[in-house]
Amino acid sequence: MAEELLKTILKEAGGQFAESAGILLIIVSLAYLSSIFTATADLESSGNNDIVSFAVICLIAVPVIRNIVEVVTQAGDTIREIRTIMLSSIPGLCAMNIGTGAAGAATFITITQTVGILLSKVFLPIAVIYAALGICGSVTERFSLEGVKGMVRFLFTWGLGIMMIGFSCAATLSGALTGARTSMAGRTLKYTGAMVPVVGRYLAESADMVFAGASVLKGTAGVAAAAAILTAAAVPCVQMVVHVVVYRMAGILIRPVADEKISRMVGVVGDAFTMITGITILMSVMCVLNIAVLVTLMKGGS
Repeated sequence: MAEELLKTILKEAGGQFAESAGILLIIVSLAYLSSIFTATADLESSGNNDIVSFAVICLIAVPVIRNIVEVVTQAGDTIREIRTIMLSSIPGLCAMNIGTGAAGAATFITITQTVGILLSKVFLPIAVIYAALGICGSVTERFSLEGVKGMVRFLFTWGLGIMMIGFSCAATLSGALTGARTSMAGRTLKYTGAMVPVVGRYLAESADMVFAGASVLKGTAGVAAAAAILTAAAVPCVQMVVHVVVYRMAGILIRPVADEKISRMVGVVGDAFTMITGITILMSVMCVLNIAVLVTLMKGGS
């Protein structure tokens, strides 16, 4: 099963990269054409240069906006699917271990559901607003949106951080994360996650929780539910990561020659895709941990 899943992931990643290559080509081509025009134009025709820059940004924005809508829709669908899988597995887990831990389990289920609603209804729209501000701010320099964009990013990172702290505390108090071991794989995942912009710190912190949850679920009925959640999230998350890589590549390729406004817009959109990907991954991690907490509480209460 794991081999088939890996083949599917690699196939979907390759297909997504081939599909996204068109956007990469559009961004790079338009940015280089704009730079060639600027370099060959008369120094006195700064007004024409501004018109060309505006036109290029608008042309790039059209496929980018469509891309953002597609990815946000995919993220929302994935979050709903993994929440549905988690909820559908709860009756079976509770039936196997009925005890005094049921009250605590119900509380933690409510916490996870609340987190899922916040991620899909609050944090996903914030990521979209961040991307929209980046695109609008690149179209014109008459009105600076950097302050507003910075505030939106601040709200996103701090809001996500507070929510992660609350969820981690609840999981730790349940006993599901007690005695977690930090393996070499866990440390590698943690330090790799820390390098991701915007949400990297929270992805890194969730690495320890992932391995702790895995140690709790080992040899229990919760393994099947956790595997179903990770399987449902794997392909969409990989496809989103491909989008992030494509926009990062575009930013690197156009930065030496493109207008600063174009380069800045592509960078902001790349950050927005990173936010969306991070939200989906974090929701998957939290749902798996929810299963681990339920197993711990129901065992403790039986």
